[in-house]
Amino acid sequence: MGEYDKGLEYHKKALEIILAVYGTETADVRIGFSYSNLGRVYYRMGEYSKALKYHTESLKMMLAVYGAEATHADIATTYNNIGSTYDKMCNYNKALEYHTKSSDMLLAVYGAEAAHRDIATSYNNIGLAYYAKYFLSLESASTASVNPLVHGVKFMRSGQPTLQKSRAAYSQHSANPGCRK
Repeated sequence: MGEYDKGLEYHKKALEIILAVYGTETADVRIGFSYSNLGRVYYRMGEYSKALKYHTESLKMMLAVYGAEATHADIATTYNNIGSTYDKMCNYNKALEYHTKSSDMLLAVYGAEAAHRDIATSYNNIGLAYYAKYFLSLESASTASVNPLVHGVKFMRSGQPTLQKSRAAYSQHSANPGCRK
């Protein structure tokens, strides 16, 4: 945890300075990126409620900078970060909502026919959230705290995406805390 703590310390210092320079009422993309950086560190630490708080602040700032109706890759990235955080919290409906917003915005930015890695990532995130949502609906409440994304992806990547094998892995790893707030 020591390295994350140091990262947090410096990201918080950076945000303080940026807010001192630009003011708390100013809309500036650097403020949005600072909030996003804090969200990323908390995400990596597994503190998803804090990550969500900072990603939400980042989204507010990005919308203030670019406009509430704007279409911009920075806003799409922020939607993706929020969706990924909801994935980790096992709130797959919210994850789908934000991953879909990200995907729609990326398609508007790059074009419906574009072959762009961010669009592919967005589609993958939507697919994983649907998979996890479906998978959890099949399980009992006693095992619903495990995040099936981790286990399902192993089988998808190994070429063995059968539900039976995924369910076996899911049950085998039921001690994993998986979804957290």
